[in-house]
Amino acid sequence: MDEHIELSAAGDMIVDVWHTVEDIFPRVEVDTFVVMPNHSHAIVALGTTDVEHNPTLGDVIKWFKTGTTVEYAKGVSGMGWPRFRDRLWQRGSYDHIIRNEADLDRVRAYIEANPWSWSRDDLFSTE
Repeated sequence: MDEHIELSAAGDMIVDVWHTVEDIFPRVEVDTFVVMPNHSHAIVALGTTDVEHNPTLGDVIKWFKTGTTVEYAKGVSGMGWPRFRDRLWQRGSYDHIIRNEADLDRVRAYIEANPWSWSRDDLFSTE
């Protein structure tokens, strides 16, 4: 079955914000990224030199969640996007340290295949 996730305007905004990560954090390298209907996946590489000035993964995620929430709120007021209750994003996040090329290949493949397995997700909804 050829499944495809069609992004909404809000999904496009999330992609646009994500594509500025390297501008905001020059020592962060963005790898694979995908937006799903109720979550996103990304691989980021954090700088390994000058540890004092490197952002943490938490810094990147906090910036991303804050930036997308601000932009989403603008979409609510200016473009009629659905309101969100309390917070746009869940409090936590899931992370995994990629330690070798085989693990990197596995995680990339998982992220890239995720849209095609969406209809089998426990949280799948067509609403």
